[in-house]
Amino acid sequence: MTARRRAWDARVPHAEPRRKANELGVSSLLVTGIIPLILERMLADQEPKLNS
Repeated sequence: MTARRRAWDARVPHAEPRRKANELGVSSLLVTGIIPLILERMLADQEPKLNS
């Protein structure tokens, strides 16, 4: 963490919650992007078994 960031956090009380919310937003973006990919791959793996 830079000194400038520490000074900004000291001056602006909402800086820390906003950063946490941003991290949550990034993780939820990862979840919404990755889970459908995993499900799609699982379904793709099931298809050959269903066809045969």
